[in-house]
This record gives sequence, C-alpha cells and structure tokens, in this order.
Amino acid sequence: MPFCRFFKGGIVLKITVRDDIDKYIAFFRDKTAEIGRLEVLPIYRKILYLVEVDTLSRAAFPSEKGHKTRVMKFLDECSNWNERDRVSATHLELSLEKNGKSSGLLFDLINDRINKCGTRIDASGDLTFEEVKNVACSDDLGIVDEARYAKLFYTYRNILIHEFREPGKSAIPSVDDLSPFSKAVEDASTGEETWEFVFPVKFLARLCEGSIDGLEKYLIENNQDPYDSYEFGTLWSRS
Repeated sequence: MPFCRFFKGGIVLKITVRDDIDKYIAFFRDKTAEIGRLEVLPIYRKILYLVEVDTLSRAAFPSEKGHKTRVMKFLDECSNWNERDRVSATHLELSLEKNGKSSGLLFDLINDRINKCGTRIDASGDLTFEEVKNVACSDDLGIVDEARYAKLFYTYRNILIHEFREPGKSAIPSVDDLSPFSKAVEDASTGEETWEFVFPVKFLARLCEGSIDGLEKYLIENNQDPYDSYEFGTLWSRS
C-alpha cells in the first residue's frame, strides 16, 4: 500500500514501497561507485565497503538483534557470494593444530590440498564445505565452520574496523584480485613461512555490488521498505 510523506509547503506526495526501494538501491549503487573512485590506500576503501555491507544487512533483516547473526544471514541470502561456504585449507589446518588434531583423514585432506596448490590457493581451488564434511568427525564441524570464508569475512571485518589493521603477519598487495586467496609468505628477517588469507579490495567492491543486487530482489519480493529499518530524527539515542 502507498503511504504519505509530508514536505514543506504542505505538499503531500504518495510514495510506494517500490519507490523507496528504488531510491535506496540507487543511493548505494552510487556510493559503491564513489568508494571505488577514491584515491586512497586500499585499507580505507575496504573499511567503507565493510561498513556498507553492515547497513545493507540492516535494511534486509532489521529484526535480527545480533550483529553477527544478521550479517551472516545477509551473506547467505542476499550477497550472491558463491564462495562463501568455501573452507580455507590453511586456516583449518592451523585451527586443527591449535586443538591438538594434527592427524586423521581431515588433516590429510588439508595437507594434500595445500601441497597441490604450491604457494597460492585461489578460492576456486580451496576446500568445499561438502568435501570437508564428508571426512570430518562431528567434533570437528565447529572448527570447520569457523574456517568458512563467510566466518573469516566477519572476523576480518571486526579486526579491520575495530583495530584498524589487516589480520595476519604480513599484508599482501591484491589490487587486481576479484576473489579471496591464500598465499605463502616468507619473513625476510626470520625466514619463517606463513600462509596469509586475503580479502582483496576489488573482491569487497564486487561483494557490495552483488549484495545490492541481492538486496533489491529480496526487498521487492517481500514488499519491504528499507527505510523502515532505520530510525531518523534529531534524537540520537535509539529505542
């Protein structure tokens, strides 16, 4: 149903939910493009893209009170990110070792994948959740879940926004990569080799673009006004 908004001069305009959806989506498509044009270090653009995902998730699922739950649900239902359930072989290996589980079918699968990929593991060559689940025991599924790309994305988001740094030991330049990847890096001073997982800035831009498309579809199908997800007004405190 249309609803009314009042403007200066007493003019009343009827605005439909679809009008508001179109306005909201156009605004964020424009802002995504603006972020991409900023001539700043990639970390600044990354932070802005991550903040954008936050607010898009609010437009979709305003009743989800837990921030992590809302963002995870948004990634699953609106982001169009097909790699979100990939499992990072390198992160899973480290997590299993940390929990004293450095043997067995699952650990063998991980080592085999890492050895085959050389010094770089692209998303397309990383583990799928299904192949990991087929060899993992039930006690390990929680560890596996935390190594999923979607969960790593949320951890990455928290560290980058709240600590203003890239997680890991070494920052990897990745301006042109469109998907996450892992790369073996050698410390020049110690000779230690570590595997670093990377969310490239161009991937985050593409994630925002896909999320906007997915959100638009979700809002239209549910006849949901995105502006109803926010509180507007002079008072800053929220109910």
